[in-house]
Amino acid sequence: MAPGSAAAAGIPSGGDDERLLIEAAKADPSRFAELYERHFDRVYAFVARRAGSRGEAEDLTSEVFHQALANLDRHAKIRVGGSVIEMGEAHGEWGPMPTMFYVYVDDVDAWYRRAIAAGATAMEAPALQPYGERRAAVRDAFDNQWYLAAPA
Repeated sequence: MAPGSAAAAGIPSGGDDERLLIEAAKADPSRFAELYERHFDRVYAFVARRAGSRGEAEDLTSEVFHQALANLDRHAKIRVGGSVIEMGEAHGEWGPMPTMFYVYVDDVDAWYRRAIAAGATAMEAPALQPYGERRAAVRDAFDNQWYLAAPA
């Protein structure tokens, strides 16, 4: 059943989708219904062009929204300066694993000291690299490696 009424009902699109996702994930899954109404037509149209039948398109579209709702609390997106970092919660076959971050910062030495003070383990003290960056590296309590860099 395609609602087809999001635009006709005057529901705005875009701007506050992220706010609705946050509200739905934190405490109010009913907020997800607004996102469903907003985006059903586009998702259905995309799936219908690829599906073999109308019934298959309806089933697949339903599954898209079901999976999105079921995974609301397993994904985060943060902005760090001009960059966006996305991450997900470990679950199922995707168990927890350490990773490596290479982050450009305004002051490598200050961020390095801050990380050490917060409990990180030193991997590389701040130093000028031959390729023109000042870089340091630390390991956090979860075994993630953080490389802190800035143009020299």
